[in-house]
Amino acid sequence: MVRILDLNIESRNGERSPVLHPVLVCGDDGLVLVDAGYPGQAELFADAARRNGADLRDLKAIVITHHDYDHIGSLRALRTMFPDAAVVSSAVEKEYISGAKRSLRLEQAERLLESLPEAERAGALAFQKTLESVESTPVDVTVADGDLLPYCGGLRIVATPGHMPGHISVFVERGKALISGDALAAENGVLLMANPQYTLDMNAARRSVAKLARMDIDRIYCYHGGLVEGNIRAALMSMLSE
Repeated sequence: MVRILDLNIESRNGERSPVLHPVLVCGDDGLVLVDAGYPGQAELFADAARRNGADLRDLKAIVITHHDYDHIGSLRALRTMFPDAAVVSSAVEKEYISGAKRSLRLEQAERLLESLPEAERAGALAFQKTLESVESTPVDVTVADGDLLPYCGGLRIVATPGHMPGHISVFVERGKALISGDALAAENGVLLMANPQYTLDMNAARRSVAKLARMDIDRIYCYHGGLVEGNIRAALMSMLSE
């Protein structure tokens, strides 16, 4: 039996997203967590799992869809708390998660700062400091499009670049459920394209959506917006036609 839990992690005041939707996939052979929240949220993750009848001491892997700070902020802390869990990402994102390369989001923020009026610079500088404060974490396993993680009945890796160049999503084969990271967003149960403001390549993002539209998906868990059900293919095709 496989359960998919939306952990519904509430953010602190001042964060852009009031609620994050990291997903915990629970199988007879252990747990797999997808994405790791803002800095300082590791205990919230453990508490949310316990409320749903799961224990993060059974974590087999932490899959990181990409290296934005709201996805890796508590990764180092979670890895310290649960050292037996392997950190998994694409090879591209590994370079940023591990600190071998500078964050692409930080580079974007630095470029944007040059064009901002003086009144907006203080907030932008504070955001840069937040990005700089995220601790790097070694990645144990790199995955590519089509790879299968042997947990929870099979977790298929789907390359979904655009928002970030090495972005991946996770397809839970037994539940026909996609964990989309930031490849998609949702609002009030409606699927949305990734936010163009934070998407580094919108053309690639649209190609990723087209790829997802060819899959047999019954539901999608969006990191920003939560669960979307219904006619997923029609929703994705409608998005592409806009």
